[in-house]
Amino acid sequence: MNLSRLQSWLLATGLCLCAVVFLAACREDDGSWSPPYRQDFADLTTDATGAASAMVLDTDARLSLTSPVTGLRPDTVYRIRALYTDEGNGHAHLTDFVPLLALDVRQLAAHLVKADPLEPVSCTRSGHYLNLCLSLRGTNEGIHAFGCHQTDYVRHDDGSRTLHALLVHHQNNDPAHYSRPVYLSIRLSPLADLLQSGRDSMALHIVSFNGERVYRFAYTE
Repeated sequence: MNLSRLQSWLLATGLCLCAVVFLAACREDDGSWSPPYRQDFADLTTDATGAASAMVLDTDARLSLTSPVTGLRPDTVYRIRALYTDEGNGHAHLTDFVPLLALDVRQLAAHLVKADPLEPVSCTRSGHYLNLCLSLRGTNEGIHAFGCHQTDYVRHDDGSRTLHALLVHHQNNDPAHYSRPVYLSIRLSPLADLLQSGRDSMALHIVSFNGERVYRFAYTE
């Protein structure tokens, strides 16, 4: 490599290194490049006009919305997955949200109890809910039905009790062409008449493609 070519190469390399350092500095700067987006489960309650001005996270934190959500069903609590930025001082900017199906544990009629297999990805306790992520096999046009059926109520020798429930899933003959994620929540607050906080538990049974899975949780209010 001759001197002139070496000088050109060093100059080009130096410019590239400067560009890398500049980009790294920009990424490290927490200024205005990207807002701190968060994604959480929340309850969105509407007023008589179908507008929601606040949401309540599963931590019971209440965040006022910088822009109210309108055009929803009046006097309704929506269970949602919220994408938002925390603006501080108890305020949030709700960028987007997806409504979720929120199920109550019930004793369903026998003809409604069906458990077509699906694949549970996660089942976690969050606030007053069990939150499920499921991998569902079907099509875009298929309509699946869900429920939560109380199957048993066991009293143990130590005085504690366990409520057993089955996740109901109707495939409705939807062809299993591909998998897609589905999020559901199960309300725990209505179980206060059956279970004592800190003593009792709940066992959720889910029928998967590899057999039944059981998720157990201590019941706390």
